[in-house]
Amino acid sequence: MREPRRDAAGWVLLLASCALVTLACSERAEPAPGFRGFDDEVVLESEHFRLHAHAGDEDACENAPSELERHLAAISAFLGLGEPEVPIDYYKFESVEELQADGACSIDKSPGCLHAGQVRTAKLLDAHELIHAYVEPSRPPWIFIEGLADVLSCDYGPWSRPRDYANFDDVSALDWRELAAWVPDGEARDLTFYRAGSQLVRYLIDTFGVEAVMAHYRSARSSATPAEVDEDFTSAFDQSLATAWQAALELELPGGPCLTPFECSHERLEVGESWQVEARCGVGYEYKTFELSQEEGVVLSAPEARDVLGERDSLGMLLACDGLAQAPTWTSFYPPRLATRLAAGRYALVLPRPQQSLSAQLSTFAAAPSCEAA
Repeated sequence: MREPRRDAAGWVLLLASCALVTLACSERAEPAPGFRGFDDEVVLESEHFRLHAHAGDEDACENAPSELERHLAAISAFLGLGEPEVPIDYYKFESVEELQADGACSIDKSPGCLHAGQVRTAKLLDAHELIHAYVEPSRPPWIFIEGLADVLSCDYGPWSRPRDYANFDDVSALDWRELAAWVPDGEARDLTFYRAGSQLVRYLIDTFGVEAVMAHYRSARSSATPAEVDEDFTSAFDQSLATAWQAALELELPGGPCLTPFECSHERLEVGESWQVEARCGVGYEYKTFELSQEEGVVLSAPEARDVLGERDSLGMLLACDGLAQAPTWTSFYPPRLATRLAAGRYALVLPRPQQSLSAQLSTFAAAPSCEAA
């Protein structure tokens, strides 16, 4: 998550929040025992990033900032962003425990945060926090801040962990005023608001387009009452927040609200081709895209593919690049041979970095004869 703003306009809201929650409303907490510090840091620089990592981190290699650059390019193209004015400092911690001991991320057990413009995370590529960094310094209400980051990160949030769905409140129970007033506090119910925010932002992007959504994102007041949030929203989209939220709830999103411009920006793999996946430092996952001109049965064979990094939660090896309807999703790297039928369209394949080089194969299969034809 992004850390709370501390400008003069936000002090009233933040001071009220400080009485109730454990956000970092003053200066950063003192580092706790367990924080190694970055005195031994390795700094890897690229055009738009400074990657800080510990000496001895095997992923502190030239591939890492290159992957960050690729993510920036894909998200910037999708959102219509300009280049960052200054390089983004990306601090890669060795664990969530060390990150928490650092004291910069105020929410307990958070895997990362944007603190003073710096991404601080235990992830090799923290898409959620990177998106916060890309859209700085805009600070609309929290439901839009976290909703945009979630809908474009696809590695964070309850929809990427379907096994935990029973533990989250139903987003349809939320009132638009609750969405407008929400401030993250680290409690379990935050995940319900993250899910709601991503669903709302997905609706807005599909209905009004990215340009209109980003114009509202830049202009909406942060320290606003629910009525003022609704006023800004209605001015931007010519409909009330209540109306938009109801429409967002009616979307059918069986695969979740995630959009995948980064995953779908990668090179194309032709059906029938082999994909040689190399063991590369600094890169946690490898991606390819493929297209189908008609409905097909598709098989992905990836012997020995195992996700030992776990940064993408249980999100699948197959992502849809087109439209609202998500494809059937392969939600595990077990078993290594997976088959499904897909509609015509464009898709992305996701494979974890192997411990050693492996060969994957994408092929098609014929439809099984129907029982009626027998």
